[in-house]
Amino acid sequence: MASFLHSLAIRESPEQHSRAEAQSGFSLLELLIVLTIVAALTGLSVAWLEGGSAPSLDSAREQLRTDLERAAIQAMEQQRVIGMRPNETGYAFVTRDTGSAEWRRLETSDLPARRWPLDLHLQRDPAAPEDQATPWLVWWPDGEVLGGRLSLTIGDRQRRLLIDALGVRAAKERDDA
Repeated sequence: MASFLHSLAIRESPEQHSRAEAQSGFSLLELLIVLTIVAALTGLSVAWLEGGSAPSLDSAREQLRTDLERAAIQAMEQQRVIGMRPNETGYAFVTRDTGSAEWRRLETSDLPARRWPLDLHLQRDPAAPEDQATPWLVWWPDGEVLGGRLSLTIGDRQRRLLIDALGVRAAKERDDA
């Protein structure tokens, strides 16, 4: 019986026998595809885990910077005066009509009122106006700006923004804590 099975094995064509031996492992291409998928899933999981972390001082500064840039652009595009006025819990944008001295809240989807994601303190240099109705920063339709330096502080950590005619930019930090 064994000789019969052996004779059947011999009757297999050499091509069939070599194909069976060649497919005994994984090809380099298959390994590279699996490694690429694992790397992509690892990257996505790390990004997903970091996305769920608590808001940081840097993310609060970046959100404020983005909103201030939008305010400058909208002032020119919509030909209106726009100001930023902070409050105890965040900040809102205000506007006033030409010839009017009264500021009213600006209601747009591009410049919504924001709440601070953290318990942070905002300061302006030069000092902020004492009048609560006066905005800290103002953009005119012709590109002029009443700017300054804003400092966002939490505990001993601080981040700064510089707002002037050149735009809104993050100031160099001394502490990278």
